[in-house]
Amino acid sequence: MDTQATLAIAAEIGIGVAGFSSIAAAVLTRSVRELVETRWVQLRTLLVTSLAIVLLAYLPMVLGAGSLSDTATWTVASGVYGAWVLFSISVFLGGFRRLVGVSGHTRRTALVTFGLACTSLVLNVLNVAALQTGWPYLAALACGMLVTFIQFVSLVRSLWESVDGRPG
Repeated sequence: MDTQATLAIAAEIGIGVAGFSSIAAAVLTRSVRELVETRWVQLRTLLVTSLAIVLLAYLPMVLGAGSLSDTATWTVASGVYGAWVLFSISVFLGGFRRLVGVSGHTRRTALVTFGLACTSLVLNVLNVAALQTGWPYLAALACGMLVTFIQFVSLVRSLWESVDGRPG
């Protein structure tokens, strides 16, 4: 499978997860009178990451359509992606810190999400500094997609538990 097709598939997955998360958020706000901070952090992380995956999946295609070489395309794309991940980590760090004091499942979700974000950052920095090829960028996108899936499952799980009457 070529890189362009892989990036297009990643963008489509991001769109799909964002759509499903919107449905889950609508159901969640109707079923629970007051959203707890944990769910807001999960929802915010899910929506922002889904949108970023879509935009970042198209970025190398847009850069490649210009006059940039393949090496420059991957370097610029990884630089932009790495900057976004660094910004996201700094913005959501407070939210992750608040989540660490709650249930075991939520704590594990927050720590795995943070670990995947750091892995994505390392892959992009490595790509900018040395590799300048497509596979680290695609691996970082896969980390971002894993974050969206984990947050989506966690959000649906909390929705299920709130409807079922069990503590979230």
